[in-house]
Amino acid sequence: MAFEDLMINWKNGHLKVDAEVKSAIEGFAKDYMEFIGRSKTERESVDESVNLAVRQGFVRVAELQAWESGAKVYCVNRGKSAIFAVLGKKPATEGVNIVVAHVDAPEA
Repeated sequence: MAFEDLMINWKNGHLKVDAEVKSAIEGFAKDYMEFIGRSKTERESVDESVNLAVRQGFVRVAELQAWESGAKVYCVNRGKSAIFAVLGKKPATEGVNIVVAHVDAPEA
């Protein structure tokens, strides 16, 4: 058995997808790079995240008219962190789904 037969021949995943998937990947990456470009500090990251959320129908918790299933809300803490939530159909006592993210932003 040759040495080459023992080695794993990794192929780049980008070579395995069709043009439609590549376009979606590149679009996501472009949007993410633009987000990073507008988010040089933690406060800018929070502001940009809120702007994106508002475009998706999120409203400030204090402005929520009715606590109904599917309502999209957010709250900003001192301009340095934000919480986004979509209200569920069942009471929180029956469980919640939580997704957490964090941004490192080097301040110049």
